[in-house]
Amino acid sequence: MGERASTITERTGLLAECVSNALPVISMGRAVGKVPASLQDKNWRGRALEAYLGGQSTSHAGRDFEDGELKSTRVLGSPGQWRIEQTLRITTLSHTSGAHLKPFEETPFYDKISCFSCVMFDSQKSDIESGRFVGTFVFRIDDDARFYSAIRQDYEFYLEKIFGSTRVTSRVKSTNGFLGCRQTAGKAGVESATSLYITPRKFNDLLVHYGVNH
Repeated sequence: MGERASTITERTGLLAECVSNALPVISMGRAVGKVPASLQDKNWRGRALEAYLGGQSTSHAGRDFEDGELKSTRVLGSPGQWRIEQTLRITTLSHTSGAHLKPFEETPFYDKISCFSCVMFDSQKSDIESGRFVGTFVFRIDDDARFYSAIRQDYEFYLEKIFGSTRVTSRVKSTNGFLGCRQTAGKAGVESATSLYITPRKFNDLLVHYGVNH
């Protein structure tokens, strides 16, 4: 993509080509010099994908790209019948942070979920270099009026739970089932944090909504 930051339209076109050609993920990684650092390096595909699309890996909490977030995940199944293996993480909320107390559309969470490109790989857990591009879609929170309403209600539900407790477990279920949560910290002396993710059921619904699945 060169020095100029890629646009979401450019990234969408490139990803569509990758899916159409069932591009091996390792080929993408080698093209940008991002390959597994070890047999335990499970996150290398995400780093390689961001570089491949013209992003600059940083530790900042904002979007991966100015005009949209980038998400990738492993899926199981077959063409037209893909399903997510686990969950699609959106962001992590610190129990002591005030960043998430702003109006909903000004929060870091909204910045992440309001527009993101999602890429799916059919990689195998037992083979760190395995996987092909098998699907992609662009999620926008205003694509369907029900998205915004359900996400905001679920987010505010978890926000209340998070700031009212030192620990929120995955057994706490949201009102609409669009979002789920997972505790990522909370041991003695460690600041509590909770990850919010799109639930497998809702993610699989999105695959149908965006035409990835039948």
